[in-house]
Amino acid sequence: MVVTALEDGRVTTDPVLFHPDEGGQPPDSGTIGEANVIGVEVVDGQIVHRLDRPLSDGRYMARVDRPRREHTASHHTAQHIISGIAQEQFGLRTTGVHIGLERCTVDFDRKVEWDTVMTLEREVMEVV
Repeated sequence: MVVTALEDGRVTTDPVLFHPDEGGQPPDSGTIGEANVIGVEVVDGQIVHRLDRPLSDGRYMARVDRPRREHTASHHTAQHIISGIAQEQFGLRTTGVHIGLERCTVDFDRKVEWDTVMTLEREVMEVV
């Protein structure tokens, strides 16, 4: 990949391989050359990678932490399934989502009773 160095150990890449921190899910991690990718964000419409050490402009080998990406992607998909069933069957509108490495949360527009949670879980499990 081609790296363009910015300030403070940040770079842009072409192509973009690392998913940024957006949509309630954490960014990808991995390496670019010998540098660890410690953050990926959208800045003024551009994907910017924060590294643990500076890199100069040039070509580098990049590796995305595949287990972390697959973990995040599966939780992202699960959230869409949960939100879809919650909306269709219970009229619950998703107001927020947090997909973390330890746990995930989905916020709805009103309090959800425990029996609804259990029914929602069963319905989601039928899909997956």
